[in-house]
Amino acid sequence: MSEITFSISDTIEKAWSKFKQNWAFFIVVTLSWIFISIFIHSFIYSAFFPELLEIQHNFNAQIEAGEITSFSDVKIAFDEMKHKEQLWLNENSMIYTIKDFLLTCILFWFFLGFLKITLDSVKGLKPYFSQLFSIDVYKFLHVVAGLFIIKCLSLIMTQLSFILAGNGLEILIACVYIGYLYIMIRLSFFMFLVLDDSSLSMIQGFQKSWELTEKNIFKLVLFYIVLILILFISCFALLVGFFIALPVVFLSLAYLYHHFINVEN
Repeated sequence: MSEITFSISDTIEKAWSKFKQNWAFFIVVTLSWIFISIFIHSFIYSAFFPELLEIQHNFNAQIEAGEITSFSDVKIAFDEMKHKEQLWLNENSMIYTIKDFLLTCILFWFFLGFLKITLDSVKGLKPYFSQLFSIDVYKFLHVVAGLFIIKCLSLIMTQLSFILAGNGLEILIACVYIGYLYIMIRLSFFMFLVLDDSSLSMIQGFQKSWELTEKNIFKLVLFYIVLILILFISCFALLVGFFIALPVVFLSLAYLYHHFINVEN
């Protein structure tokens, strides 16, 4: 495959122009997605992990009751809370992993709806607020299958890091994380591909993303760093900037994907 060139500044500029055309809609969709995600996460987390929630509530109750006053006391109590959480996680690691993955899948339903809205906007189609809630089940299941593989890869990476740290090979931990980030960048178009093409399976989505990103690794890393910086800087604008920056960032991702697909075809 020939090298696909793109301009980081042009991509973000196009996203900003698209946002300005329908800024009220994008802000409403962004706010709705964030609040829905927070509500669902809070509700399901309390249902899935009552033991962890009780540990956190006990810590908060100590502060509210005035039992913890000095900074050193807060640090001791916080470390104790984290120790209790870790003990529970060690004893229930499999249950926690399964429930955490289910929670992630539920949240991803709305995340994919948000991605679909940005993708349709970039393609010149009229986006609808209802798309935030309506995702093709076939596409959703393939994304979930891909998430499962990525989750397994993340768990393997974590376990490998613990093994390396236990054997005094800390320098190799950085190599493990770099390798993981490399794979994530190569698969970064996976969700857009599955959302955009109903005929693509999870494996085909992985393969296609791997092909598209083959000769643009370093520029893609720079692109993602710029987007992260935009989000970081926007947080200092009384959160108003964040609710503007977030849709612009996802529109930028959609524009980048759309550009790669158009050039490749």
